[in-house]
Amino acid sequence: MKVEILGYKKHITGVIGVNPEHFNQCKEKVEFEDLYIDCGASSKEEMEQYVRFGDFVVYKREPELLLNENISGRGLDNKTGAFIVAGAGITPNMAIICDVTFATDHPGINIDKHGKVHLGGGPVLGIGPAINSKINGMLEKAAERLKIKLQYELYTNTTGTDGDRIRYTGKGVPIALVSLPLRYMHSPVETGNYNDIREEINLLSEFILHLTGEENLKPVEL
Repeated sequence: MKVEILGYKKHITGVIGVNPEHFNQCKEKVEFEDLYIDCGASSKEEMEQYVRFGDFVVYKREPELLLNENISGRGLDNKTGAFIVAGAGITPNMAIICDVTFATDHPGINIDKHGKVHLGGGPVLGIGPAINSKINGMLEKAAERLKIKLQYELYTNTTGTDGDRIRYTGKGVPIALVSLPLRYMHSPVETGNYNDIREEINLLSEFILHLTGEENLKPVEL
């Protein structure tokens, strides 16, 4: 994998290396400590002309368009959420959390255990005790109006998103979670789908346009 070292004097390209198995040093599991970055330098002193201890290193990858409107690149989690919608410091009546979730449509995934979420299948609504069922119902109606397919993911406890904190702010904020399916999470080749992104934008826009400000979001009426 190529990387770019953001040196204090110059940006340097390097490749991540590890001792080859041909030298009988191959391990069953490669640890972080086994890796190094080869920049082509002939000495430590040469590298110190450009780079110093603590300089940042990032994967050197450009976004790539795959078949069927799929896109691959680094940082789609959380760049896709930032692209879909931007937030501001307000006191909200409700919050829609935009995140990514693990797609399960690639080899080796047990969908009986992890559920069925696939690229191109549409936005994913979270369901669980932390999520407001009435907001979900409104999102489902917006999807019906636009003929957008939805997928679902079950959260038995917290969501693992900022929504877990937001829902406890002020007097309490009801939340919903709309996620983008993503393959190869937290790697430099995270892969999502353009159509899923478009449909999530349309879904949220349709949802917002139909808000009246008078919505009753109490999940249980006493």
